[in-house]
Amino acid sequence: MPKLPLLSGHKLVKLLVNTAGFKIIRHKKGSHTILEKREEGKVISTVVPLHPTLGRGILREIIKQCKMTREEFFELI
Repeated sequence: MPKLPLLSGHKLVKLLVNTAGFKIIRHKKGSHTILEKREEGKVISTVVPLHPTLGRGILREIIKQCKMTREEFFELI
């Protein structure tokens, strides 16, 4: 399994919105964006910090919150 890529927060938000079906719920002046996806009667939500580079640990936790496996995430990229 390859290492997780280094992505910016903005790129990750675009990736989740454009390919994984998430919607931006809230983003004001702060440094975080809240995303949500409704599937099978469940609500999946996550918070993405808009840092220039997300650490691999943060990215791993966001993938877990999105109810994805690493393999599913690599298919999105």
